Amino acid sequence: MKKLGTVYPYKARLYKGKKEIGYCIDTPNAIAKAIMETGATMVKEYLGHIVLASKYADRMQSWNTCISGVILK
Repeated sequence: MKKLGTVYPYKARLYKGKKEIGYCIDTPNAIAKAIMETGATMVKEYLGHIVLASKYADRMQSWNTCISGVILK
């Protein structure tokens, strides 16, 4: 997979508590999939908004087969 930012211009930062654990593609479905894959509790979206993972609960379902592009630190 190409480095994030090469194909997908924006990345969201994933956090468990205050610790940054990695990045993913910054789209709602990709963020939700990344939360499911990593157990992240917060997300810093591209525009700098920090939100709780629960914001994406409606997208964290089995139908979400999106590629998250997660890169762990």
